[in-house]
Amino acid sequence: MQAVSVRPQRCPAASCGDSRRTKGALGENWLAVVSFLETCEAHAGDSSSLAAACTHLARILGDEAAWREALLEQQRRACGGCLRFEGTWRRSYLCVHRQGCPGRGAAKPRWSARWALQPSLPKASWAEVLQRRKWLEGEVPILSPEKPYLLDAKALLPQYFAAWPGAWQLPRLRRRFARRRFSVALPGAGEVFRMELCHFLRYASSGAGAGDALPPRWDAEPLYLFDPLPPMALRPLRQLRLCAQPDLAREVPSLAERVAEVTRGWLLIGGSGSGSRFHTDAFGCGAWNVTLLGAKRWAMYPPGARPPGVLDLGPERFAAPAPIFWFSEVLPQLRKDQLPLELVTKAGDVLYIPPGWWHCVLNLSPSVAFTRGSVTE
Repeated sequence: MQAVSVRPQRCPAASCGDSRRTKGALGENWLAVVSFLETCEAHAGDSSSLAAACTHLARILGDEAAWREALLEQQRRACGGCLRFEGTWRRSYLCVHRQGCPGRGAAKPRWSARWALQPSLPKASWAEVLQRRKWLEGEVPILSPEKPYLLDAKALLPQYFAAWPGAWQLPRLRRRFARRRFSVALPGAGEVFRMELCHFLRYASSGAGAGDALPPRWDAEPLYLFDPLPPMALRPLRQLRLCAQPDLAREVPSLAERVAEVTRGWLLIGGSGSGSRFHTDAFGCGAWNVTLLGAKRWAMYPPGARPPGVLDLGPERFAAPAPIFWFSEVLPQLRKDQLPLELVTKAGDVLYIPPGWWHCVLNLSPSVAFTRGSVTE
């Protein structure tokens, strides 16, 4: 089924990354606020005195969701250009309207997310479904492509990803590819922007607080670097042969052309709290996901078992909430017989997702991964 993500009914807008809800509240004050900030001489962007003078303006100035939407809307109208992040969305927006950028103040505190590090106990049957094993030299680890596999691939990954793990640390990536532009997705909206890696990593790491794992609720579905054409140095050195059955997308040219968008491979980089809503991979493909850095929390359901909280909108259309909302609000309310297959992948793990399986992923820390679809039957 082709994944289609829209905001569910009765779902909190902030939890689904719908920042347009605040745009109307800005009204005619918007340009006046921007003009005031541009005239600040001592410390451009320091709005503490204005915020203290008026509660309404303080709310506007602190509404990061609205500033983010304003900047993204400007990018949509421009039909090009590169999205920049300067510590907060307000500063990023103002940078577009002046020569220099406002000084970077202290980041806003994040809301606590210790729950994200504590997966719920899986059903006993899930322990039998998930196949856990080490991926050994010369072995084809996946014998039953209809079952999910979690592979410990630490020993073999350097053969497939150059200089892993050292070269895949964020400081190294920033030094090597700082000015390289990547595709960055706005989850749930189906929109893609271009962003230099240095700005994206600054955004992904902004506001990190001690003991917290997720972004503030106004950014409850963060931007996610999701690039199908990364530099060659950030692609596998050779194809991962995980399944004993042949990959039809590689052996049947006519099929390969049709499913190329799914099977060509994607580089994924995201901060804490980013991720993917519940979906199934298109064209009946399975997929593997290699976690190269960080930790990812997964929830999975078998074919035909639509996840709780996902609404059916008609043939091949559904509405899925943001990962943060699903894990924090939906999962704790489920009965034992509704619980998903749940697991955490860490650097060096390979997760194989069979065709037709629903899956949702939440990054528990800044993460780098590579994923590719496969057709085996």
